[in-house]
Amino acid sequence: MVKWSRFFCYVLGIVCGSFWIMFGVMEYLSNPASPAGLIEGAIFGLPILLAAFIAFRWILPGSILLILHSIFTSWFITFSRSSLNIRIFLFITLSLPPLIAGSILFSIWHRNKP
Repeated sequence: MVKWSRFFCYVLGIVCGSFWIMFGVMEYLSNPASPAGLIEGAIFGLPILLAAFIAFRWILPGSILLILHSIFTSWFITFSRSSLNIRIFLFITLSLPPLIAGSILFSIWHRNKP
């Protein structure tokens, strides 16, 4: 059970980070005059990917990084001037997956700590 839970968390982190990086790349390709989409995708996607890869080797630091990223992005989304629909979409796709993965990994570490 623990093996599959860890695998699910890694896949969730990698898929979420890859989604935001690809979103930034596609936004840049649709408007190559402005690199803002590429930078935005890298700012939100790379930390998730990095934390997922760190969690693959060290569970505790990776889970803490995933949870901190989720808290930071939730704060960012809360104070953004976007419409409610966009905020809900951003919360579901940007903040919730790292929070779920980080929480599960933290609980696995806590249950199996030396």
